[in-house]
Amino acid sequence: MYALVTVALGDAYISVWHTKYQVMLRRPETHSRKYIQPNWAPYIQTPGFLEYPSTHSVASAAAADVLTRMVGVVAFRDSSPESHGMGARLFTSFEAAAHEAGFSQL
Repeated sequence: MYALVTVALGDAYISVWHTKYQVMLRRPETHSRKYIQPNWAPYIQTPGFLEYPSTHSVASAAAADVLTRMVGVVAFRDSSPESHGMGARLFTSFEAAAHEAGFSQL
């Protein structure tokens, strides 16, 4: 399972970065500075690479697809936020978690 998810993630990263440089969409920060207000700055620092498509979203979908094919549609509890003082997350499926990860990048 680890090997298949790793291969899927590797393929996902290759394909998404290839697509980023075909699409060449700039980040809103770059667009705003060039066309709207030259001195505008976001509240938090943005990465220095192209925005679309989201690498996080593509990788999450790839992992969810492999895991679903291997173990089926299962609900699960993600306890990783607890180490940061937040509550555990409950998901109805790997696809639901990947879908949420995709929206987190908007």
